[in-house]
Amino acid sequence: MKGREVVHADGSHLYAVYPDGIGRSRLTNAVMDAKLGTRGTGRNWNTILKLAALAEA
Repeated sequence: MKGREVVHADGSHLYAVYPDGIGRSRLTNAVMDAKLGTRGTGRNWNTILKLAALAEA
């Protein structure tokens, strides 16, 4: 079964969009880490925007 997630790689960054919600997805951080042979962390877009606002202050 294939989900509707969209993944885009840009350098050392990986961007994933979960149109049906991350809680329903089988594309987890653990799956991506295993496939890429690395460890990573995820942030939702609201968190990114708040961090960007803090960096500008």
